[in-house]
Amino acid sequence: MKIANIQTTALSIPIDFGAAPAAFGQQDNWNSLSTLLIKVETDTGVIGWGEAFSYNCLQAVEAAVEHMIKPAAIGREIGNVTDL
Repeated sequence: MKIANIQTTALSIPIDFGAAPAAFGQQDNWNSLSTLLIKVETDTGVIGWGEAFSYNCLQAVEAAVEHMIKPAAIGREIGNVTDL
């Protein structure tokens, strides 16, 4: 079974702290959680899901998956986790 495709879906999930929003890094009013869902499809139709938590760097994480991880993983055996 080989990896046939990898897709990403960026999410911004609202957070309510019940108080004034917290600040994190350069971002004031931290009122949402950014995460990247990752869908991995095999050549036999098996689908797996994962996520890449990204704090305040969602675009960089998405770019790394799309431009570095995806090209290296497509066509590789899904069971060979060590090589991946």
